[in-house]
Amino acid sequence: MSARLFLNNNICNPHVLGLHKSGSTSIKEIDRRFAEIAKSIEQTANEQYGALQSSIAEMVSIERANFHTQLQAAQELVTRAERAQDIATTNYTTAMTGIDKLDERVKALEAKTK
Repeated sequence: MSARLFLNNNICNPHVLGLHKSGSTSIKEIDRRFAEIAKSIEQTANEQYGALQSSIAEMVSIERANFHTQLQAAQELVTRAERAQDIATTNYTTAMTGIDKLDERVKALEAKTK
């Protein structure tokens, strides 16, 4: 890493602060700072992962509730359609019975008039 990049990193990244001080920096100090940075990154990643899991769980819960609401509405529509079909079948049967009775009367009247 060039000195310029190292100094620029120091300005942009507070985790690197103190690593380029005048004088020599020990390997232990660099390792310690690296461990702090790694721990901070890991903690941030864990927090973001937790937040993501919470968001996903909330979205799933909302979608599950929406699904159940839509399912209930669909079941009500099916029930209404079945009732309408039963009524239509009853009306058709009644109409056909009425037509058959009228046909019998017409035939009876025709037979009387012959």
